[in-house]
Amino acid sequence: MIPYTRKTLPNGLTVVVNRDRASKLAAVNILYRVGARNENPARTGFAHLFEHLMFRGTRAVENFDLPVQMASGDNNAFTNNDYTDFYITLPKDNLETALWLESDRMEGLDITPAKLEAEKKVVIEEFRQRYLNQPYGDQTMLLRALAYKVHPYRWAAIGLATDHIAGATLADVESFYRAHYRPSNAILSISADMEEERMLELAEQVIGLKDDSPMIRQMKMEMRYIKGRYEIAMGEYDRGNSDINCSMALALGLGDDEVYLACLKQQIFCGIQTGNTELVEELVEHGLRCRGGEKKDEYATLMRLKGLCYMQKGKYDVAETMLLQALSLFEELDHEIYGAGVAACYNYLGDVYRKQDHLDEAMAYYGRALAVGESLSFMNGLGQIYSSMGQVHCLRGQYKEAMALLEKAVECLERNGYRWGLERAEGWLALTCIKTGDLKSAREHYRKGREISDKIRNPETERLLSEVEKRLENRLTY
Repeated sequence: MIPYTRKTLPNGLTVVVNRDRASKLAAVNILYRVGARNENPARTGFAHLFEHLMFRGTRAVENFDLPVQMASGDNNAFTNNDYTDFYITLPKDNLETALWLESDRMEGLDITPAKLEAEKKVVIEEFRQRYLNQPYGDQTMLLRALAYKVHPYRWAAIGLATDHIAGATLADVESFYRAHYRPSNAILSISADMEEERMLELAEQVIGLKDDSPMIRQMKMEMRYIKGRYEIAMGEYDRGNSDINCSMALALGLGDDEVYLACLKQQIFCGIQTGNTELVEELVEHGLRCRGGEKKDEYATLMRLKGLCYMQKGKYDVAETMLLQALSLFEELDHEIYGAGVAACYNYLGDVYRKQDHLDEAMAYYGRALAVGESLSFMNGLGQIYSSMGQVHCLRGQYKEAMALLEKAVECLERNGYRWGLERAEGWLALTCIKTGDLKSAREHYRKGREISDKIRNPETERLLSEVEKRLENRLTY
């Protein structure tokens, strides 16, 4: 028998914990005492439909799966006649994330008419594929009806008919949620290599507290930051900035300067990606005034970003001065931690010279950036460096070398899941293919670059892709 400890929290939630010393993962399982047996015979399949709706987001987390994935976990659920079960598996150090997410959707599920209609279509299609359009697919349904005349086991969790699911209303959803999805109707189990008392403490702190507790606000702050950072990287700027602004507000309230500055830097990155130099300059100055000037590492980062801003504005002398200043500061810090900052400064200095057609000086800086980047295995940074070096080779007419480096850049950026810079590498690959007469490959690289660029909206990349497009239209190969 597996040893466990059981406790009922003041809000009625039953918590069962087990210490598993053999695993580095945490298994979080929350069972709601609601299934097909709780349905009206005239409105079946509703518990299963609601299982789907539980993944459609809350007022705090729009996409439930995203923060789980960002925490290196996975999750799923199932429904039967007796209960509905939700589970998350993730590294034990991220246990609080799983608990907060389950707490949030227990209290703050956000179901709209559009979400309801979308999930109704999904469930109806599942009904048809698994039961109606399969040979003997309805066999178990017919057997249930023969075995049970009155008992709710006479229908499966999927329901008796698609019409029952199609007829579900938003009012039905809200009523079902209030009636069944509450702490007193749930059992939470946690298994991880952690002291049982600590697991019970976390469960009570997160799920047993109200929404305005400091711990909950801190978790919301962190999750909004992670979500916003991801969205900005993917070119979802409006969503990303909305989440980052929320995280910043929470950071101010909690007095968390570190997260506040991290949010500010994400807003700066967004401005850099979209070529909004005025916004970048304003945000950098704000960071230097309020908090960033107090710590050497933050000051160095902000100066690097300011240098990049001035490079985008075409003020190369000023940009070089700022980048050299940032480089000097980074070199005084721990290389293992801040080596990526050193590599970035070298890469940006190379860009400064490349933009002035000083290609030898540019390659010298790129070489230094590459040496630092490869020693750190800094994947995204390496992708940007390979791309920069490939561009220089293309400008020099060294197309074979350019292709090799640009393809390497694409591989690095794709592996890292980072889209900014990937669209530019694809654009330069397209241009290089045009130069060598490979128009078929050029069109494919252009298509990939255009697809990403339409979201990223970086002005420099847009100019590059416009040039590629004109050359393809005119079938120029020189």
